Amino acid sequence: MKKKRVIILLLVIISLFSFARSDVFFSASSDVYTRYIFRGVSPAGNQPALSINFSAFFESVNLNLSQWYVNSLSDITAYHELGTMLSYYHYFNNRLIASGGMTMYLFPNLPDSPLAGVEMSLTLADMEFVIPYFIETYFDFVLKSWYAKFSAGYTFDLFLPINLSASCGVNLLAYDRFGMSIPAGFSDAGIHISSYMTLKRWQISPKLSLWFTHNAIYSKPMLQASVNLSYSF
Repeated sequence: MKKKRVIILLLVIISLFSFARSDVFFSASSDVYTRYIFRGVSPAGNQPALSINFSAFFESVNLNLSQWYVNSLSDITAYHELGTMLSYYHYFNNRLIASGGMTMYLFPNLPDSPLAGVEMSLTLADMEFVIPYFIETYFDFVLKSWYAKFSAGYTFDLFLPINLSASCGVNLLAYDRFGMSIPAGFSDAGIHISSYMTLKRWQISPKLSLWFTHNAIYSKPMLQASVNLSYSF
């Protein structure tokens, strides 16, 4: 079964490369987190985590293929996550952008959770509103989870570009994940400050977030610091 999935994924990638008629834009990046937080839940607890990401954007067809891997660091057996996402972008104009995608998650060796999740997503972004905002929704066919999120942020220049943003997510359905029962209703809210520095094709982006969640396990706000290092080619 695993071999068949790998072959299908390779065929999809080859088809996309052959179909694209103009430039394909690639990026590779890595994130280091003080703790990994996913929709109000910290599956590996209060320990650092590392993610590795790769994406390819096919300009002629507005398709983006992303692959990522997340692993806890203090105890490398505590949490693993592997994800593959294919997204299509539609540009109504320079201001409004919509996207739809399918994501497959794999959670190897994670107790009390299914091995895989298959998720459909829809996003609408208004990039030229007074404060640019995003509306996102995600439905997982395996977990029967339905998550929606609203986020907005504004960037201004000091000695470096500074982005201030806020986000709020809700669970439209109750479901089980990471061995936890996730109730319907409020999921998480976050306040974020970030910046970036660019040198040719390299970019480094530090970020600091304060998260508020529904879960009694995290009754106090969770502070998360992260650094992203990316290379575009």
